[in-house]
Amino acid sequence: MRTLVVRTATIAGAIVAAACVEYAPSPTETPSSSVSSSMQLTTAAGTALSDAAGSRYLVVFKSGSAASSGVSAELRNSGGVVEGAYDQLGFAVVSGVSSDGAARLAKIAGVASVAPDVEFAIEGAGETEALAAGDPGIESAAAPQTASQFARQWNMRAIQADAAWAGGALGSSNVTVAILDTGIDYQWPDLVGRVDLSRSISLRPDEDARLAAVVAAGFFPASLLPLHPIADLNLHGTLVSSIVASNSGFFAGVTTRTRLFGVKVCIVFNTCSTAAILNGIVYAVDHGADVINMSLGGGFPKNAAPGFVSVINRVFDYANRNGTLIVVAPASMAASTTSARNSSSVRDASSGENSTSGHRLRANFTPATAVWMICSFAILSLYSR
Repeated sequence: MRTLVVRTATIAGAIVAAACVEYAPSPTETPSSSVSSSMQLTTAAGTALSDAAGSRYLVVFKSGSAASSGVSAELRNSGGVVEGAYDQLGFAVVSGVSSDGAARLAKIAGVASVAPDVEFAIEGAGETEALAAGDPGIESAAAPQTASQFARQWNMRAIQADAAWAGGALGSSNVTVAILDTGIDYQWPDLVGRVDLSRSISLRPDEDARLAAVVAAGFFPASLLPLHPIADLNLHGTLVSSIVASNSGFFAGVTTRTRLFGVKVCIVFNTCSTAAILNGIVYAVDHGADVINMSLGGGFPKNAAPGFVSVINRVFDYANRNGTLIVVAPASMAASTTSARNSSSVRDASSGENSTSGHRLRANFTPATAVWMICSFAILSLYSR
């Protein structure tokens, strides 16, 4: 019990420290020039686009063009970082680029457009009763229902996970799920040994800087150091990961044998980068993910970011061609637009609504999965106290 309280207090302290290290941008504000050079563009619930010095951009290539070398050369000369470049998919993600730098990128031969990133909010944890957890279960890996907090997990019973476990369906170590989220606390007892750190990566340099700052400030005990860049300052990604696969000591996971790796695309302040997500999906596919889980979602007007729409379609089609299943949470928030036909989102692409080829991707939107994903937020409230 004491270990759980100390660990939770340590993580909570680190979150507070991260907020103190750098002012947290709200989803309705644009970062000022005083923030980190790689701080992302923030939008009003994903419905407005604006520019700021040192932002992230999506560079869309002209059809049939291989412009990544020209983009790389420009950034070497004028500053900035290539976070991902894919000639075969026709786009690149760059950061640390000023508006003047973005204008120069737009003039490179083979570049069709340069669009500022869309940063959207994810749902945070709500208030709930304090969690008094005892020791983790001993036989939980083989019997997830013996997890010490399983009685609270009505969501698992709602999808009849306990019946699946009783039938021997505990997952497979041959299946890998990539978690695109805020990171993963891979040292949390329920996740120890479940996360492949060799394939885990952070695609948020701004969050990497915050993590380094809180480590330097001494908010993590030496026993937890050094930290992998996938370390989670928010806990949302950790919660989602433990729903997918868990040792089931404290909380039962849907599986106990599935392998995970983390792709950090969101930050401690409950916002996610659309450009980083697109980059992360390609990364996950290329690194052998059988399933990509994204318990997040945001929308934006199509006419404000046509480049994003085309790249979203290409990226989801790429995952489908390579046999990777993408699961996206059905979010409760949506962009405020005058016409649904003028809005776009990652969720639209996963359901095939924007698919250029007209086929539907295998997004697993069964009622059971909807319950599974939506309940992640409820369990997060318990886990993070």
